[in-house]
Amino acid sequence: MIEEIKKRRSIRKYKDKEVEREKIDEILKAGMFAPSGCGSRSWQFILVKDEEKKRELSKMKRSSWFCAEANLVLVVCSEKDSLWIENCAISAENICLEATRQGLGSCIIQVRGSGGFKRRKL
Repeated sequence: MIEEIKKRRSIRKYKDKEVEREKIDEILKAGMFAPSGCGSRSWQFILVKDEEKKRELSKMKRSSWFCAEANLVLVVCSEKDSLWIENCAISAENICLEATRQGLGSCIIQVRGSGGFKRRKL
């Protein structure tokens, strides 16, 4: 695991190549097995492949422009509770480390909803 920790980088340019289902499954497992406060595992994962939805995600922040160019976007989200930010961040890092192990690039984009944040169907 130390090799993946050393190699992990934020990658913003991706190859136009389909990600194999086996790799996606392993990446999702890594996210699901992340530790969470009180064992809540309150996160949810959304796989986004639809071009229009990726374009929408790429506009959520100035720094998320590259989402539109990714073959796959994995959204880690949660209902708001006292530890949701930490839980999702730990899960996202596990996901990035497994992506590195699988030879894939990844980059975390943090978008935090507030009291006025409304859920949108992706």
